[in-house]
Amino acid sequence: MVTAPLGELLAKHVPPNVSIDLLTVDVEGLDYDVLHSNDWHRYSPEFILVECFQSATMGQLELDPIARLLFDQGYSIVAKTKNTVLFKQDPSERKESALVRKEPESSWKE
Repeated sequence: MVTAPLGELLAKHVPPNVSIDLLTVDVEGLDYDVLHSNDWHRYSPEFILVECFQSATMGQLELDPIARLLFDQGYSIVAKTKNTVLFKQDPSERKESALVRKEPESSWKE
Protein backbone atom coordinates (compact mmCIF):
# COMPACT_ATOMS: atom_id res chain seq x y z
CA MET A 1 0.00 0.00 0.00
CA VAL A 2 1.29 3.44 -0.94
CA THR A 3 0.71 6.25 1.54
CA ALA A 4 1.34 9.99 1.40
CA PRO A 5 1.05 12.91 3.82
CA LEU A 6 -2.25 14.79 3.75
CA GLY A 7 -0.54 18.02 2.69
CA GLU A 8 0.98 16.23 -0.29
CA LEU A 9 -2.38 14.74 -1.34
CA LEU A 10 -4.09 18.10 -1.08
CA ALA A 11 -1.32 19.76 -3.09
CA LYS A 12 -1.84 17.19 -5.82
CA HIS A 13 -5.65 17.28 -5.93
CA VAL A 14 -6.82 20.73 -4.79
CA PRO A 15 -6.51 23.35 -7.53
CA PRO A 16 -4.75 26.63 -6.71
CA ASN A 17 -6.96 29.34 -5.19
CA VAL A 18 -9.60 26.85 -4.08
CA SER A 19 -10.43 26.60 -0.39
CA ILE A 20 -11.58 23.51 1.45
CA ASP A 21 -14.85 24.10 3.26
CA LEU A 22 -15.14 20.69 4.94
CA LEU A 23 -12.52 18.03 5.52
CA THR A 24 -13.74 14.66 6.81
CA VAL A 25 -11.14 12.29 8.23
CA ASP A 26 -11.99 8.66 9.04
CA VAL A 27 -8.97 6.39 8.73
CA GLU A 28 -9.56 3.79 11.42
CA GLY A 29 -7.35 5.00 14.24
CA LEU A 30 -4.82 6.95 12.21
CA ASP A 31 -6.76 10.21 12.21
CA TYR A 32 -4.14 12.04 14.30
CA ASP A 33 -1.33 10.94 11.97
CA VAL A 34 -3.26 12.10 8.92
CA LEU A 35 -4.09 15.50 10.39
CA HIS A 36 -0.56 15.92 11.71
CA SER A 37 0.76 15.39 8.16
CA ASN A 38 -1.20 18.36 6.79
CA ASP A 39 0.49 21.55 5.62
CA TRP A 40 -1.61 23.90 7.78
CA HIS A 41 -0.13 27.02 6.19
CA ARG A 42 -1.44 26.00 2.78
CA TYR A 43 -4.55 23.97 3.65
CA SER A 44 -6.73 25.15 6.48
CA PRO A 45 -10.33 23.90 5.99
CA GLU A 46 -13.11 25.91 7.57
CA PHE A 47 -14.62 22.76 9.13
CA ILE A 48 -13.07 19.42 10.07
CA LEU A 49 -15.07 16.32 10.98
CA VAL A 50 -12.99 13.68 12.78
CA GLU A 51 -13.38 10.81 15.23
CA CYS A 52 -11.94 11.33 18.71
CA PHE A 53 -12.17 7.91 20.37
CA GLN A 54 -10.18 8.94 23.44
CA SER A 55 -12.87 11.42 24.51
CA ALA A 56 -16.23 10.12 25.69
CA THR A 57 -17.28 13.53 27.04
CA MET A 58 -16.83 17.14 26.00
CA GLY A 59 -14.62 17.71 29.04
CA GLN A 60 -12.26 14.92 27.99
CA LEU A 61 -11.71 16.57 24.61
CA GLU A 62 -9.36 19.08 26.24
CA LEU A 63 -6.83 16.24 26.60
CA ASP A 64 -7.50 14.44 23.31
CA PRO A 65 -4.43 14.53 20.99
CA ILE A 66 -6.52 15.26 17.89
CA ALA A 67 -8.43 18.04 19.61
CA ARG A 68 -5.18 19.53 20.96
CA LEU A 69 -3.68 19.52 17.46
CA LEU A 70 -6.72 21.30 16.05
CA PHE A 71 -6.92 23.75 18.97
CA ASP A 72 -3.29 24.67 18.20
CA GLN A 73 -4.35 25.40 14.60
CA GLY A 74 -7.09 27.80 15.72
CA TYR A 75 -10.06 25.43 15.69
CA SER A 76 -12.83 25.16 18.26
CA ILE A 77 -15.48 22.52 18.83
CA VAL A 78 -18.86 23.10 17.21
CA ALA A 79 -20.56 19.77 17.96
CA LYS A 80 -19.88 16.26 19.23
CA THR A 81 -21.69 12.96 18.79
CA LYS A 82 -20.56 9.72 20.43
CA ASN A 83 -17.14 9.61 18.71
CA THR A 84 -17.30 12.26 16.00
CA VAL A 85 -16.38 15.89 16.59
CA LEU A 86 -16.98 18.85 14.31
CA PHE A 87 -14.33 21.58 14.54
CA LYS A 88 -14.55 25.06 13.01
CA GLN A 89 -11.63 27.36 12.51
CA ASP A 90 -11.95 30.82 13.99
CA PRO A 91 -11.87 33.26 11.03
CA SER A 92 -9.28 35.38 12.82
CA GLU A 93 -7.02 32.31 13.00
CA ARG A 94 -7.22 31.47 9.28
CA LYS A 95 -3.79 31.33 7.71
CA GLU A 96 -3.37 34.12 5.14
CA SER A 97 -2.15 31.68 2.49
CA ALA A 98 -5.17 29.42 3.13
CA LEU A 99 -7.67 32.21 2.50
CA VAL A 100 -9.08 32.24 -0.96
CA ARG A 101 -10.06 35.25 -2.90
CA LYS A 102 -12.41 35.11 -5.84
CA GLU A 103 -11.84 32.36 -8.39
CA PRO A 104 -10.06 33.70 -11.50
CA GLU A 105 -12.52 34.54 -14.22
CA SER A 106 -12.49 32.35 -17.27
CA SER A 107 -10.79 33.73 -20.35
CA TRP A 108 -13.12 31.69 -22.54
CA LYS A 109 -15.42 33.80 -24.72
CA GLU A 110 -18.68 32.74 -26.34
